[in-house]
Amino acid sequence: MGLQRLSVQRLVNILDAEGNAQFFEKPHHKRAKIAQLTEREQATLKKVKHIQVKWANHVSSGMRERDVKEAVVVVREFSKRSKGR
Repeated sequence: MGLQRLSVQRLVNILDAEGNAQFFEKPHHKRAKIAQLTEREQATLKKVKHIQVKWANHVSSGMRERDVKEAVVVVREFSKRSKGR
């Protein structure tokens, strides 16, 4: 996904402040902790994933797989060029 540590930390801090994350001690590490969604938020995420799959299947209905894969290649190339790579 290419996530930066600080952006992930900010997100975890927000989740924690809103009571949506829980932390566990990380074995063999003094400072870092393991962050995990609360059970309630894990259930919400499961519902969202189910809805997203249904939406994606609906939107892509009738499309050929190779056309979708070609579109992904084109969008990735546009993204790469927009970042100057």
